[in-house]
Amino acid sequence: MEPKVPPAGWATDKLTHYLQAASENRWATFVGKRGYVQKLIGIDACFDRCAGHFTSTKLLVPFMLFVRSHAAFRGACENAMAGQATECFRHIRGCLENAAYALRIASSDDLAAVWLSRHEDPQSDSAMRKAFQMAELRKSIKKLDVRCAEVFDLLYQRSVDYGAHPNERSVTGSLSIEKVDGGSEFRQQMLHGDGVSLDFALKTTAQAGICALDVLRGLNSSRFEILGVNADLADLRAGL
Repeated sequence: MEPKVPPAGWATDKLTHYLQAASENRWATFVGKRGYVQKLIGIDACFDRCAGHFTSTKLLVPFMLFVRSHAAFRGACENAMAGQATECFRHIRGCLENAAYALRIASSDDLAAVWLSRHEDPQSDSAMRKAFQMAELRKSIKKLDVRCAEVFDLLYQRSVDYGAHPNERSVTGSLSIEKVDGGSEFRQQMLHGDGVSLDFALKTTAQAGICALDVLRGLNSSRFEILGVNADLADLRAGL
C-alpha cells in the first residue's frame, strides 16, 4: 500500500498539530514500551476472539455492552499510548462499567427491559438507576468471583481518582511547577513522554482490560474456556 499523505493544512493549527503529536507518541510507545504494548495487543485479541460467540437472544443486550466495553478498552489504549495519561482513565471507567452492566443484565430475565426502558418516563428512569447502582453491580461480580470483584473495585476507584472525574489526582498527576523569573509557573501536561505517568496509564489500561474480560466471562464461561481465553488471560496477567 502507498503511504497515506496528510491532507493540505494538517498540523498547521494547534488542534491538528496536537493530534499529530499524539499519533507520533503512539508510534514511540509501540517501539519503546513493547512489554506493555504486547499485553494490550493480547488483551484486545481476547476481546475480539470472544465477540462472535454470543448466539442466545437473551444475551443480545449484554453482547452489545460487551462490544462497548471492548471499544472503551481500545479508547483507553489509544489515549494511554499517546501519553494522554489523564484522559485514558475515562475510557478505563467505561470499559469496566460496560462489562459490569453486561453481567448484571445477564443475571436476570427482566433487567434488559429495565435498562432499555430508562427514558420512557421518570418512574422507569428511577427503576433503572436503582437496579444498576454500583452496589448492585458489585454484587453481581462478587457472585461470579470474589477476587474479581475486589480487583474491579480497586480499578474502578482508580479510574475515578485519576481522570474519570475531575478529582485532585486527575489534575495534580499532570502538574509540573517550574521556577521562572523569581516566581512559579504551573503547567498542565496534555501529552506525557516516557516516565511514571505513561507507565501507570499503560499498566492500568492492561489491568482494566483483563478485569473487564474476567467479568464478561460470566456471560459464557464455557466458551471462554473452549476458545483458550482463560489460559491467555492467565499469561497476560503475569507481571501486572
